Amino acid sequence: MLKLLYSSIIFSILNSRSSSYSVSLINNIELLRRKILEESYELISESLGPCLDKGRLIEESCDLIYHVAVYLISFGISYCSLIRELSRRFGSKSKAVILSNKSRPD
Repeated sequence: MLKLLYSSIIFSILNSRSSSYSVSLINNIELLRRKILEESYELISESLGPCLDKGRLIEESCDLIYHVAVYLISFGISYCSLIRELSRRFGSKSKAVILSNKSRPD
């Protein structure tokens, strides 16, 4: 999914659709930085309320991931670079954890 998100953002930028939200963020890095801070705050705030709403946590997480992806793309950081770093950090250990958690419900 992250690859699809990255591809979608890059497609939008390369096609220079000026009405694209991604393009407007790339063209205003300060706005993009504020959006990342805002989405981070909203994600944390959702987890502090008296009634935890997992749906809202997922929504805010997706918002944050999107804005971080746009930010990284704005600096020319590729999807492959992220995957390489994640592999370096977690490598085969993560594969064992993922396989052992496949039967666990969300």
